Amino acid sequence: MLADVREVLTSIQSKSMLMQRLVWDKDPIGISCVDHTVEEHEWEGWEIEFMQQFCTNYFAPLAGISNYWHNPTMHQMFKKPSESELDAIRLAAVGLSYKKIADELDKSVRTIENQLRNARHRLNASNQAELIKKCEPWL
Repeated sequence: MLADVREVLTSIQSKSMLMQRLVWDKDPIGISCVDHTVEEHEWEGWEIEFMQQFCTNYFAPLAGISNYWHNPTMHQMFKKPSESELDAIRLAAVGLSYKKIADELDKSVRTIENQLRNARHRLNASNQAELIKKCEPWL
């Protein structure tokens, strides 16, 4: 894939390029490329860091969601939690304990534990903070 990109950029007379691998949920999903075609450019550390952060925090998740929307059966990483799981996640996101979430939703603590655990597994989140972050589009 990189060889193909390099060939295309050479054909348009790219003078300088910065490529960043796009990874979402530990899976590679593509490559982002920024280039200068008018003049030579030496990439500075802050530019490289900016691109890495932009690709990691914004572009890769957008690309991953786009991939999912175009072929949802091939992707496990974006399976939306159920509405009852999302209710529990919303309350966890504001810092409520499992007990308070259970009281608020009129469920048992065990049910809340199961819902949050199942949602973590479905979204491949290693902890509750990661689960909340991955569920932000639905909260």
